[in-house]
Order: sequence, then C-alpha cells, then structure tokens
Amino acid sequence: PYTINYFEESLDGTDELYVSETATGTTDEETNINPPPREGFDVSVNNSNIASDGSTVVTVYYKRKTVTLTFMNGDERFGSVTGKYGYPITTPQPDPTKEGFTFDGWDSIPSTFPATDATYNAKWVTNGQVTSVIFSPNERFVSINTEISLSCNTQDAQIYYTTDSTKAEYDDSWTPY
Repeated sequence: PYTINYFEESLDGTDELYVSETATGTTDEETNINPPPREGFDVSVNNSNIASDGSTVVTVYYKRKTVTLTFMNGDERFGSVTGKYGYPITTPQPDPTKEGFTFDGWDSIPSTFPATDATYNAKWVTNGQVTSVIFSPNERFVSINTEISLSCNTQDAQIYYTTDSTKAEYDDSWTPY
C-alpha cells in the first residue's frame, strides 16, 4: 500500500490537504496517478516507486490558474487585471468616462476571477436621454439620440422605450410609454 495526499492551493496561497487515501500497487513499480482535472486549477503529481514498507507518499497538487481579465470601453481596451482563480476581482480605476453617459459598471462581471481569461464591456446609462424606442405589435425598432415626440395611428399599439444605450433589442427591462 501507499498513500496519496491531495493538496489544493487555498485563497491565502498555502497548500491545504483536502483528501488523503490509500492505494495499492506492486513493490518497486512506479505509481501511475492520473488525477481528474478541476476547473480553474492546474494539476501536478510526483509519482514515485512503491516501497515494500508502505512508506511511499504520492502528492497531488491543485494550483490555482492565473487568469487575465480585459476591460473594454466600446472598441477600446480600457485596462486589464491579472489574478488567480477564485480570488476577488479589483477592476481598473478610475472608472471610464463617456460624454453624456454615466458609467454603470461592467457587463456580467463575477465577484471572483473565473477559471479562464475573460473580457468585460463597460455598461452605460444615458443622462436621462431616451436612446431607443420600439413600437409593437409590428416591433419596429428605432434608435435615436435626440428629443422625440411619439404618435401612433392604431389603437392596439404599445410603445416601449429605454435609456440604456447598450440595449440593442427589446427585453423586459424596457419601460412602457
């Protein structure tokens, strides 16, 4: 018999033993441990020859992957940050600016580094200016950047609007007019 110790890199950077198990093999032959992959971790194993006295210990290390997050402001790269999987994310500072808009965070950003590199886009809210209107039932979409007046020649028309310039298609967040 021999021992297999599985270590995982914790958020404080230390390796913590999370599983220890006993395995069997043939004396003087090399262990052949192939641990399963784990999302967000690189794995390494120190296989060794099996001693007859049961003193052989194989160590499996799961180290957190280093991930790069890129932040985009439209078509321009605003910045990037690098960190390890599962660590808290600190976004680039100061926040981006855009004339006539208020920065509204980053699109779909998690609170911790994901398992792989990722890109996040700036979200913008207009400073009170309607940017898009949709007319239903025909679902005619109009994108605008000026003052508007609305009228319709059918009684069953529904009109919705948004002040979110990132909304290119109608969804439940639009406001009825």
